[in-house]
Amino acid sequence: MSTRMILAALIGAVVSFFLGWLVFGTLLDPYYQSNMVHYNGLVRGEADMRFYAIFLAQLCWSGLVAYIFDKWANIRTFQKGLIGGIIIFALAYAGFDLMMYAGMNLFGYKMLIVDVLVNAVFGGLISGVIAVVLGWGNRKSV
Repeated sequence: MSTRMILAALIGAVVSFFLGWLVFGTLLDPYYQSNMVHYNGLVRGEADMRFYAIFLAQLCWSGLVAYIFDKWANIRTFQKGLIGGIIIFALAYAGFDLMMYAGMNLFGYKMLIVDVLVNAVFGGLISGVIAVVLGWGNRKSV
């Protein structure tokens, strides 16, 4: 892994962590809460939340995107990163959410659709940031 790829993954993880707090922890939390089946002890309270694990999860996603963009796709602009990220995250979340929907009584199909769409856009934005970091100093990518 190159220094630029590591930097892109780290910056992507930081942006994702804070943007995720705004989008999922604040703006969409009421929607998610009202559209999920609640089981005692299923969701941790804010005081018990493992924020380090959330950051590590974002670092994993950002590292995956940085690797794909750098080694396989040569994506270096926000627009290409946005499009690539939307595709990656739409497919990843559709696969994950469909498995959850198929095997668990946690949410309905409307929540599945909203979750895939929101995560596709969210992942696209973060992927755009990652692509910009990968393209820093590369005049050909502008």
